[in-house]
Amino acid sequence: MTPLMNLKRAASAEQAVAKFAEVVNADDTRQAIQDLVCDIGHLCDREGLDFQKIIVIAVGWWHAERIDPEGIHAEPYVTLSIDGTEVVSW
Repeated sequence: MTPLMNLKRAASAEQAVAKFAEVVNADDTRQAIQDLVCDIGHLCDREGLDFQKIIVIAVGWWHAERIDPEGIHAEPYVTLSIDGTEVVSW
């Protein structure tokens, strides 16, 4: 069972994804999420932000909140490797 705080987080994300799905005519939720994450990468490129680092940190937060949604749990060590270049959470 997902604790209440994570249900609220999911509801907020659902609203954002639904709006994005409308804008891009996504066929389903999975496609809309994939396209949104991809487009956020393009936005990061435009704004000079480190998209891979943002994703790695976000995955760490997501994992920690699954374990302890109401408190502060130590973030896990997360890595992302693209074509041999690795990005780590810390």
